[in-house]
Amino acid sequence: MKWKAARFLIANMKDKFAYNVPELDNIRQAMIDVKTKNAIEKRWKNFPYRSLPKVYDAQVITADYLMENIELAFEAWRRYEWGKYYSFDDFCEYLLPYRIGDEPLEKWRGEYRDYFVPLLDSLYRGTDVIEAASAMQHYAERAGYRHNTDFNMPHHGALSLRKCWMGTCREYCDYIMYMFRTLGIPVTRDRYKYSPEIRQSHEWNAVEDTTGRFIPIEFHESGVKRDWENKRRKGKVYRTCFARQAYPAFGGDYYLRDVTAEYFGGNIVKVPIEKNEDGFIAVFAFEGWMPVGCYEKDGGYARIENIEPEAIFMPVAKGKDGLVENGYPFMLEGGKIRVFKPDCTKKERVRLTRKYPVTSYMKDHLYRINGTRVEASNRLDFEDTDLLTVVRDSGLYLKRYIELRPKKRYRYLKLNLIRKAQLEIAELCVYTDTAFTEKLRFDFVEDLLPTCSMPGREIDKAQDGDWLSLFQSYKRSVFLVLDFGRPVEIGGILWIPRNDDNYVKSGDCYELLYQDGANGWVSLGRKVAEDDFIEFDDVPSNALLRLHHCTKGVEEQVFLWESGKQRFLGHLR
Repeated sequence: MKWKAARFLIANMKDKFAYNVPELDNIRQAMIDVKTKNAIEKRWKNFPYRSLPKVYDAQVITADYLMENIELAFEAWRRYEWGKYYSFDDFCEYLLPYRIGDEPLEKWRGEYRDYFVPLLDSLYRGTDVIEAASAMQHYAERAGYRHNTDFNMPHHGALSLRKCWMGTCREYCDYIMYMFRTLGIPVTRDRYKYSPEIRQSHEWNAVEDTTGRFIPIEFHESGVKRDWENKRRKGKVYRTCFARQAYPAFGGDYYLRDVTAEYFGGNIVKVPIEKNEDGFIAVFAFEGWMPVGCYEKDGGYARIENIEPEAIFMPVAKGKDGLVENGYPFMLEGGKIRVFKPDCTKKERVRLTRKYPVTSYMKDHLYRINGTRVEASNRLDFEDTDLLTVVRDSGLYLKRYIELRPKKRYRYLKLNLIRKAQLEIAELCVYTDTAFTEKLRFDFVEDLLPTCSMPGREIDKAQDGDWLSLFQSYKRSVFLVLDFGRPVEIGGILWIPRNDDNYVKSGDCYELLYQDGANGWVSLGRKVAEDDFIEFDDVPSNALLRLHHCTKGVEEQVFLWESGKQRFLGHLR
């Protein structure tokens, strides 16, 4: 079997390589400085490493290197009870590979074995591979990973990641893969090229269960769970393979495999197209439609295999200047195809508040205000404190008006965040009336100010009129004390939490557009917002819409107008 394993590695070595990075040692030290000393390093953010020379494995790899990798991989396969449930093919694809991407060749298995095998033995003694993976994932979440996007580099390699685990979701996945393969836990990497809801790609790990089913691991989610819940729209999902596949996946990549059906079940759909030719399915991107899969022509229709339900796609085809729309946008909903062809005989008035969906990440920041105790006193030591309210607000709007209605006047007001979270304030105003018309002047009590989290997030950002800047405390569960200088009537507080600046803002200019098939995007005009919302008339029903911020910003996403509400399909996923 070891001879077969060697043949497998050699047969799939043809396209494997590493980049020759001349300043690699300096870059690794810069990464360590960024992580350990909070240094700022922008030199490598746009580093064009793909123009560097490639060193192919077939030219430099040695027999000793392959033999050691094979020996230690077999040792890992046979070490734990669950290994007997995996076939030789599983072993070759998910345990045996000596490399993950384009990282430098390293002898990594011995160091990883010596560290992680005793660690797993101390954390889990059972025979369930998913429980073992979960125990190690819990460990990984406490192991000091740091998200950072300042290094545009090839894969860093196992030994480098052990010294400095930092980067994007790619580096997160790499470390998990090295760790799991050392422990005989079959693991791979799944990805989507471009999100149907937010402006980015993403990748994550998936562990093969003893049943053959793959269990995804959510980025920054603690533990591996068989009852995994999909929290991100994916559109199309592809799995990275070590072995060259018989047919290329979308984009001509022979080392990717379409596994969308594993996530959403298999489906085949047909949608009408303008030109009867093969093409692509694409998701919306600010720069244009981003292709994520292919379709085959079928008598005036596009035949498409395996897409995520409730994700919006557009059939596109090659034109003179790139890809062009070749039909109307569509989505699979309730087992049926819904095509968004505008109905100009039925028009509506729409009221819009955002140009981009509220993500789960942003929802967490919007809700951080909840649980704050608003306390008042005429003594700075708050010995005679009165509780005016506890903030409980489930809304996702930007401006939080908190009515207080106290029965007497107070000089001091305390915002006391009880929950274990950082205090975040984009803007803070206090009013003497419940109509929020008469502002009160106040100062923050400097001796009681919590330390800010970083330069640029000081307390003055909470009163600078800029809704995107913010004060953020370094510690959790802290409080702020406001001093009005004398006892005053307090009617309420306007608190703007941390946000993404994608709300409609009074005074800014917006343009509403709808998608009209091969005609592209059609403008319904530009308007300046006079409030925290903006209204447009004569909007065709059943149309896919997008709101463009003419004043600033690049984040925008398509949405629907349904039942009198703006509907982003990615809302709160």
